[in-house]
Amino acid sequence: MKSAAHIIALYLQQQGVGTLGDSVFINGEPPTPDNTLTIYDTLSDRPRHIGGLENTGYRRQKWRVQVRVRHRNAQEAHSWLQQARVALHLLQNFSPAAGRLTQTTYGAWMLSGGLSLGRDADNRSIVVDNWEVDIGWRAFLEWGARISEDGLLRVSEDDILRIVESVFVTRVDESGVLRLSEGGIVRQVGDI
Repeated sequence: MKSAAHIIALYLQQQGVGTLGDSVFINGEPPTPDNTLTIYDTLSDRPRHIGGLENTGYRRQKWRVQVRVRHRNAQEAHSWLQQARVALHLLQNFSPAAGRLTQTTYGAWMLSGGLSLGRDADNRSIVVDNWEVDIGWRAFLEWGARISEDGLLRVSEDDILRIVESVFVTRVDESGVLRLSEGGIVRQVGDI
């Protein structure tokens, strides 16, 4: 699972605000280049879980991030932060690739904005915004299935669809019947 800061960094890159690893960084600011936009995961002062069903693997939480711009020119720092701010106000339904996990943003809300932290030891201006981001995700994507003795595709003995953590690998045998590969192990994590 990607952190909220990672998701925001990917989104800002997609929106043309900067390039991850070049001018945009996650949870740590390198000494160079001078002009950087860094997104930090920050702590929340309240429980972040806002929804989801335990038996489906779906979760939805609010996360907090800080968007920090460091720039040689204070006016340019504020302009770059404003560019990120406009993009984040439009954040809806962004789903970065996360392997087997699907994470989707449902919005971002600025908690405080345009706070100047002055200049660092190298005389670079630093300005920050603090945001709350609503992110939902499906914990599991693959469904357990098997071919029964009568040749039918079954989801379980009691025909209840269950979410599982691993993938059955299927193959077609020499007679053209879809079969599960040997060793297809699935751990049940809940009923739908």
